[in-house]
Amino acid sequence: MCESAKDVFVFYDADSPENAMHATLFQGDNVTHLRSIVKSADPAEFFQATRFLPAIAALTSDNPAIEFHKLQRARRDMLRHLRSLLGPAQARPGPLLTKLVCQHILRLHPTAPKFVAALQQVEQTVAE
Repeated sequence: MCESAKDVFVFYDADSPENAMHATLFQGDNVTHLRSIVKSADPAEFFQATRFLPAIAALTSDNPAIEFHKLQRARRDMLRHLRSLLGPAQARPGPLLTKLVCQHILRLHPTAPKFVAALQQVEQTVAE
């Protein structure tokens, strides 16, 4: 299916068994499997938001997997991604993880209202 292409890059989410199995169907010397670590956003939305698609040219370097993961680190600045961390933190028992997540994000985005409110709520709960 991809034998005639020069380079094939298969992006997949290894945490999704169906996605990972589908990725294994693509084989060959010209195929590079790139495990996605974007957990909070639709991959297409992430690529668009980070202007990732024009940067795919960097994948033709000597080590495309390393270049790909460097590009994925951009999610650390995506407020949408950061917001997705709050729910799971709040679902965990105890307030410590929520407090740490909020403090970290507020260092990056000091006026993010959702995190200011969540941190205030945690601090109020701890004070009681």
